[in-house]
Amino acid sequence: MATECGLPSVGNEALWPCHGAMIALWQFMVTAHRIGNIRIDVRGREHNPPHVHIDGPNGPVRVFLNDMTVLGSRKAIRASGEALAWVEANRQALLQLWEELNP
Repeated sequence: MATECGLPSVGNEALWPCHGAMIALWQFMVTAHRIGNIRIDVRGREHNPPHVHIDGPNGPVRVFLNDMTVLGSRKAIRASGEALAWVEANRQALLQLWEELNP
């Protein structure tokens, strides 16, 4: 079963399409989207508040989905502009996926 965005529910499938991108399910991590060499992940077994991880060559960034608070180095945040815009545009679907992975 998929979310409105096409993001997956936790299951045994390996790949699902979402907004023209492919996302892969590992044991407790879903790569929701890739932009070049930047990866946006939703991880299971995580702490509150709900958040996503943006991993790129300039370092990690964490985005809290409830209020779009962004944590990371200035360099990493500046380099993640397009990823941050994608997270904001898909915030509801990402929040739903976070809740599925973190019951």
